Amino acid sequence: MFEPIPQGKNTTYEVIRQIIDNIKIGDLKPGDALPTERSLSETFGISRPGVREALNALRVMNVIHSVHGGHNYISEDFRSSLVMPLGIIFRINNSNLIDAEQLRSALECRSAYLAAKNYKPSDKEGLTKILDKWHRAKTLKQKQEFDQQFHLKIADISGNSMLYTTLSASKEITDNIIISAYNIYSTKVDNDTAIAKQHDDILAAICNNDPENAEKAMRTHLDHTERYIAMLSEALPMEELRKLQE
Repeated sequence: MFEPIPQGKNTTYEVIRQIIDNIKIGDLKPGDALPTERSLSETFGISRPGVREALNALRVMNVIHSVHGGHNYISEDFRSSLVMPLGIIFRINNSNLIDAEQLRSALECRSAYLAAKNYKPSDKEGLTKILDKWHRAKTLKQKQEFDQQFHLKIADISGNSMLYTTLSASKEITDNIIISAYNIYSTKVDNDTAIAKQHDDILAAICNNDPENAEKAMRTHLDHTERYIAMLSEALPMEELRKLQE
């Protein structure tokens, strides 16, 4: 399964590469336990601190997780493995909120297109349950939570795990911004009615296996959000915007 690492190679990278390669070919499966640090150290021919550094990196990426006693296991869900690293990158580049939201919008539109293309009748129940919770939510924060679930469910139905992962990471940054924007401007428009219709249009297009209209409906919905963020960016100084992302 694992091979000694030749001298001169980057040991951290090589340990990570070999573990991920074994996951890809199926020799390591979700839930499988990794050998102990001592065993890996002997197999790879490197020091235990070198093995530990690689394992720590894999934990950050959620490729593995640890339990009490120090044992390491392959994670059950790899879709979230890039959420933290991507979230850090988005935070480093938080000086342009519009860029972050535009990236998310581009991915969301493709997600809706693929979801409509891959939609199965059994997918409808999950989507409609989330929207029902959205309608019954009492606070804006609750509505935003169910809105997020709706979008991530669409990404799940799309069948593209990278879309799901990247959208999860971007939402870590944009959610507080969106909530704040809605708080400021919700009194100026009938926001709930507009968003409810947009959700219904997205759902209908996906359930009709209509990729083009699903993408169009999602674009309309996200244009609505981008307008709020643009107004918020103009209304608040950069220092206040950064506080919203903490």
